[in-house]
Amino acid sequence: MLGFVQSLSTQGAIKDSMDEIKLHLRQRHETDIRIALDAKRQKILETFGKIDPKKNQKMASKLRQPGTGLWLIESQEFLQWARMDGSKLWLYGIPGAGKTVLAATIIEEALHTSDRNHTVAFFYCDYNDAATQKPHLILGSLIQQFAKQEERGFEKVQEYCEWRNAECRSDFEYDNQELRNLVIDMTSSFECVTIIVDGIDECGTNTLEVTELLASLNLDDGVANLKTLFLSRDEPDIREKLGSYTQLAIGARSSDLRLYVGAEIDTRIRKNKLRIKDQSLKEYIMETLVNGAEGMGDTQRDEESIPDKTEILRWCSSLIRQAADNDYLELAHFTVKEFLQGIGPDSSGEFVAYRMDPDDCENELAKVCLTYLNFQDFDQDIAANDNSTTRRFKEYPFRKYAVETWDFHAQACLHDDEVFSLTKKLLHPSKPTLDEAANI
Repeated sequence: MLGFVQSLSTQGAIKDSMDEIKLHLRQRHETDIRIALDAKRQKILETFGKIDPKKNQKMASKLRQPGTGLWLIESQEFLQWARMDGSKLWLYGIPGAGKTVLAATIIEEALHTSDRNHTVAFFYCDYNDAATQKPHLILGSLIQQFAKQEERGFEKVQEYCEWRNAECRSDFEYDNQELRNLVIDMTSSFECVTIIVDGIDECGTNTLEVTELLASLNLDDGVANLKTLFLSRDEPDIREKLGSYTQLAIGARSSDLRLYVGAEIDTRIRKNKLRIKDQSLKEYIMETLVNGAEGMGDTQRDEESIPDKTEILRWCSSLIRQAADNDYLELAHFTVKEFLQGIGPDSSGEFVAYRMDPDDCENELAKVCLTYLNFQDFDQDIAANDNSTTRRFKEYPFRKYAVETWDFHAQACLHDDEVFSLTKKLLHPSKPTLDEAANI
């Protein structure tokens, strides 16, 4: 009988825990949307863009190890910013310092304390996504987030849309200054407003304008109930525009690095990707990585040499990541691109082979496509029907791209001897025609 009572008690505790989790999830959903949204309202909001920063938040949060970032959350600068209305904080650091992961930590902390009167809006600028670098879409995303959390805020958006874009065209581009004014106007709907934007240095040619617009949201004589926090590299133009902000340098902290490296080693050991029998060796690896981070033409396809996507992500996880929509791989951070493009043509050393020259990309892509199309594997066995063609494209996914785009890449670089030679070989009478090639 006692065991039965204990079992019921345990089940009751589990139910209470589940109810608490459900309540938390419901509250978090309400943080995102607190107004009734019908098709008409959704259409109005979508005229301000369709960027969903929650995807970036989810991705950045996955990269965070439990316990990391506490030094920031507990710092005097952050606590003062969080406590005071109208406060302004700029976090800056060198490339690779973990600013985006810290941004996710800050956003999570801000959302945890938000309610109907204390609202939060955030955004991630991404060098890999041109849309996230456009001022009107950045401000538009903030406006959407505010509008979803308060009826009065949505009414202001609706009035502005009916004035400027009566037909609710999704391709309409609103004026940046007007959007900035609308953001400020919408803050009056709340007791306290928090805006957090990461990566303002990743906006390319728009960086200066984006920084000016965001910094102007709460100037010294601006909105008293609005607090802002921005993260970026320490660049002269940004430093000038954020001169009135409290500034805090961030970097790779040994405590965070030790937690991350330790967790990564344990994960790889658990998945049999790393074998370490000697505990002292594990400690040596951790110390080395932590201390180091603080200082910081074959004519046929070779099936065995083709890396699997999983292998690429496993061995190059610090350099390459899977895109948010899972359709392709991308560089893990814009600093990887900067490093590869920064290798000069006359440089020497082990990294020269990986040099990226934007002016030479078409040439390299032309060579890759033409080399692939010239493989002997595709000189025969033409597909007999559409089903065979579909099956071949699934079997050789790069072939469709090569057939459709080789000429686009090659037309600007036929002066290159190798590109010209490969083109002649592809167009030789002994080869299948390109129409036939598409079906091979």
